[in-house]
Amino acid sequence: PVTSTPATVPATTVPAATTLPATTPPTTAPATTAPAVTAPPATTPSSKTGCLGDYVWNDKNGDGRQDSGEPGLANVTVTIADATTGAIIQALTTDSSGRYLVCGLPAGTYRVTVTPPPALNFKPTYDLDGRDTPNVAVAALAAGQTRDDVDFGYTKGKVLGKDFEETITGSNSGTYTGIAVLLLLIGAGLVLIMNRRKGVHSVKRND
Repeated sequence: PVTSTPATVPATTVPAATTLPATTPPTTAPATTAPAVTAPPATTPSSKTGCLGDYVWNDKNGDGRQDSGEPGLANVTVTIADATTGAIIQALTTDSSGRYLVCGLPAGTYRVTVTPPPALNFKPTYDLDGRDTPNVAVAALAAGQTRDDVDFGYTKGKVLGKDFEETITGSNSGTYTGIAVLLLLIGAGLVLIMNRRKGVHSVKRND
């Protein structure tokens, strides 16, 4: 009889288990202490925040007012000085529009001096403190204040500003004095004439 040999089943190969390499736990950096943040010291607002300005103009009609159509004077030297010590703080020139401005000034009193170009033969008609000192104005400045009223007017014609006529010094003062005397004489003459005319009309004739 034929003896049958049972079929041989090939052995199943089980793949070897893959061993993952051991991982090194992350190194934890030692905790560091952040440096203490020191707050900046409280600052007191600087008093050097004031400004002085601002306009030098051609007062064409000489009336001491900034009228429409009267231009600024460019390249005029303006000097800012401490009114108490006389120390010059800054010298600058006006821009093309006749403007000037000096900032960073502490509270105090300042003398502002304008030097008009001599060749242009300008006469002063206006400044802040009454023009009793032509080309110079004294202005007090509070802490943090901006003053844009330190203006100067000049003309090549007649000076018509009333305040200036009353306070002007120098060669022109004699001219104004002479005019005043002449007006007084004219007024006195008119009064005399009127009185004489009244006297003539009051005479009665008896014939």
